Amino acid sequence: MQLTQKQYYTPEEYLELEATADYKSEYIEGQIIRPRGMRKTQCL
Repeated sequence: MQLTQKQYYTPEEYLELEATADYKSEYIEGQIIRPRGMRKTQCL
């Protein structure tokens, strides 16, 4: 079994990633979270 490390981002890093992302996500306590049930077309 492989353990994954949590990745924490600064608000600046999140905004940089969000500007070029194919879908929008949420930033909560250093983590970037893609809302469940969202389709790419809903985020355009």
